Amino acid sequence: MKSKFINLILLLVLLIIPSVAKADPITSLNGFYPPKGKWLLRQLNRWEESATGSSKLGVLATVTILSYSPTDRIKLISLFGWASTETRFTDPNTGAEGQIDGAGLIDTRVYFGYDILRVNQKKSQHAVTAFLGLWLPTGEIRQSNSLQPGLETQIPFNQRVSPSYALAYRYTNLDYQFDTYMELTHFVQDDSGLALGNRLVYQASLSRRIFPWTLSDSLPKNRLDFILEMSGLWTGDSEFKGIDLENTATNKLMVGPGLIYTRNNLVLETLFQLPLTSNTPDFVPENDLSLTAALRLYL
Repeated sequence: MKSKFINLILLLVLLIIPSVAKADPITSLNGFYPPKGKWLLRQLNRWEESATGSSKLGVLATVTILSYSPTDRIKLISLFGWASTETRFTDPNTGAEGQIDGAGLIDTRVYFGYDILRVNQKKSQHAVTAFLGLWLPTGEIRQSNSLQPGLETQIPFNQRVSPSYALAYRYTNLDYQFDTYMELTHFVQDDSGLALGNRLVYQASLSRRIFPWTLSDSLPKNRLDFILEMSGLWTGDSEFKGIDLENTATNKLMVGPGLIYTRNNLVLETLFQLPLTSNTPDFVPENDLSLTAALRLYL
């Protein structure tokens, strides 16, 4: 029979993985949208480590982002991927040390975006884009527990289609790019009566071309940008049959530097972030670090 502590470990996977695998499509690391009639393929890998007094969690998410622009102002975006987890813990009730391993698909997301404002100047551009998205219930993690050999637990992330609303602002010129983005997701109650807490993602970044430092009359074939990005996540308390599950809310802020290398239609991206602030439930490990590596290809 599962202990209450093991049940909390299973719940924290529901709370942590969506934030690691979010790979939100309008962040600075995704930067540019494909031009009219073109596709953008982005393959992203993100690793996060978290720890608390009695447990340590590692999550690896691999996410594919596919974008298409049928017109100058419309963006169509889909996200799908896979995640694996490794949780090492000491059960406070028995003192036994154990490990929970998990792997599976993450929820698929689709977005419709429209530029509600765009100002094109000779060497710069301002754009404000509104997005309407849907979380589709395709994700499920299968977990095994070293303290319960032979027992496998299936954990769906979200068993109902849930809406998302996002707003993004982007300014870019030949030297700099500034992005800011905010998305609110309302999770719908599933058949068991569980509804994950509403989720607010907010991000901002500033990048500067560092190679070549000065531009000639023609654009360079190779370009290297330095980026500083802030990523925030807030989630409200989850609910079970309309009753708040106290101490399940999360509020954290990560910040860190990265590099973006561009050569023609190929872009390589890296980002390293550390926690600036973190307020999580007692049973949820606090973030230690986040590493992101991605490839972007314009088709």
